[in-house]
Amino acid sequence: MLLKTRKYPKYLNESVISEISKKWFSVYNYIDLNELILTARKDFLEILSKINIPFAIITIILGVISFYIWNFLFLFLFLFIAYFVIFTIIFFKLLWRTKLFLYISEVVYTKTWIMISDDFLYYKKDQERLLNKLDKYELVFDEYLWKPSNLNEVISKKKKEILDWSLENAGKLTKSMWNIARNREWWQLAIAVLFSTFLYIASLYAFYYIGYFFSFLFSKIYLFILSIVISFKDKIELKIKNKTLVIDKKLSKMNLIYKVLKNKIDNFKAWEISNIWDFVEDKFWDFYNQMDLVLKDVKQLKNLIEKSKYKDVIDFDLFKKYLKKNFNAPVKDMISLLETYEKLLEKEIVELKKLNKNSKKQKLDINNTEILDKNLEQKEFVLNNQLEILRNNKKSLENSLLK
Repeated sequence: MLLKTRKYPKYLNESVISEISKKWFSVYNYIDLNELILTARKDFLEILSKINIPFAIITIILGVISFYIWNFLFLFLFLFIAYFVIFTIIFFKLLWRTKLFLYISEVVYTKTWIMISDDFLYYKKDQERLLNKLDKYELVFDEYLWKPSNLNEVISKKKKEILDWSLENAGKLTKSMWNIARNREWWQLAIAVLFSTFLYIASLYAFYYIGYFFSFLFSKIYLFILSIVISFKDKIELKIKNKTLVIDKKLSKMNLIYKVLKNKIDNFKAWEISNIWDFVEDKFWDFYNQMDLVLKDVKQLKNLIEKSKYKDVIDFDLFKKYLKKNFNAPVKDMISLLETYEKLLEKEIVELKKLNKNSKKQKLDINNTEILDKNLEQKEFVLNNQLEILRNNKKSLENSLLK
């Protein structure tokens, strides 16, 4: 089998193979939102690389004419129309890429197939189709699966070729125009050319960074809109993939909640452990809700798999073993943590009983003693109530362990 060989294809590596051996899948974040945004900057620079020289010449000519007639309406109208067209092209390219991004941002691997976009592709049978797809996505996002992104390098190179090159040549032009300006007959022309050139370069830089801001804003809007649209058109493959990702994230969240609660209990220094009861109870219910959601998601995933044509190729038994291990581990940790807290509560109840007993023996001041007794009895009642709730919660966790 392909995954047992030591030499992996370029779209696989040792870490994903290791993860697949623990559960039936491995999830890789292929393209992230930042990389999606960067493609808009790359598009802007690519468009400029094709039109830079004629764009600059037209801008300078209109700038000179505007300078002489002292009416810059046509110049600014031209720049507005030019950049409007450029950003319209970028807008639609970003829209198309955002839709593609929603499909390929997360890639799911198993022992026999890879799920990218909305396709299940078998390593052996669909090798050529898979490689063609990956080559296509590399052209779109400048990143091959499992390899570092080349977007920053491409953008840096394009920026140097266009923006930095324009600025460098503007310096050379300034020297030439300075020599021409010494001639009284040509000084106005020299100033007009310099003004138009620097206006052009300033517009390049300004719209490059303004475009970055708007591409970030628009991408988030479209990401939200398209995710809603696609959610109504999900194929069974995408539903399996998304449900798998959701389960993985919720298991991670269970671990995170446990760690936060453990840190709180471990670092508690004050005498009255009941002071952090609200925090403990709140985090417990966060944990329990996540746990309940995981179990529901697993049931839904099983139903999805059983309804799909992939039910015979998905190793759900292996996933169940993984789930049992990774679900039970934080649950057992939480049970252990509640037992620690239980002992602290029991200890505090014992201390209260001693204090209450001593106060009744002394009875130095009847009024004060009665007030103290009531306060101690009230505290003891609250602690006993908390202890009962905690034990019920612990029991619920024990019953939830996967067998």
